Amino acid sequence: MSIAILMMVIATAVYGNSCNGCSGHGKCEMQNNVNICVCDKDKEGLPMYDGSLCQYHTCPKGNSWVGTVVNSNNVSPSVECCDKGLCNRKTGECDCFSNFEGASCDRQVCPNACSNSGRCLSQLELAEAAKATYSNHDGAMLHGCQCDLGTRGPDCSLIECPTGADPVGGKGADQGKECSGRGTCDYSAGECTCFQGYRGTSCQLSSILG
Repeated sequence: MSIAILMMVIATAVYGNSCNGCSGHGKCEMQNNVNICVCDKDKEGLPMYDGSLCQYHTCPKGNSWVGTVVNSNNVSPSVECCDKGLCNRKTGECDCFSNFEGASCDRQVCPNACSNSGRCLSQLELAEAAKATYSNHDGAMLHGCQCDLGTRGPDCSLIECPTGADPVGGKGADQGKECSGRGTCDYSAGECTCFQGYRGTSCQLSSILG
């Protein structure tokens, strides 16, 4: 018996003529005189299953958040779950780590869901809203909060205080100062604590001037 025929006999004994049906997820093909499962692919030509018998699901891929350089022009190779989740081989779904979401864990979660006081937008969307341009590859991955009027902070949890013109002509609201530049803001309540000699909800009145 030739070596080639012997290998075919062994392969048939181990895998069966149909590679055990490739788990119903592929085709059995003869390669180098051995039955091999060629797993089904999606419309983009990527394998939908993995394993010698196509018994495991693959998971959605995306640009890696933490991947190492593969080629000189590829600092973010395409990997399952973007390296920010674990692939559930039974379901083909990514179990994303904390602070990441999306089919391939390709989106960063906004802090505290923007405290229900703002919108969670990608860097591309935030740049567009500011009439600017964001050209990095992670523009659709990184997200931040666009706070509603009257709130601020990374998660829009800070309540802005009222403000106006400085009562004695200094830097006030026109210079970005809260409490008219004559007090400190309690961001938990949105209320001004005026410096000595000033009063009013926005510290807009000078006690010195009457």
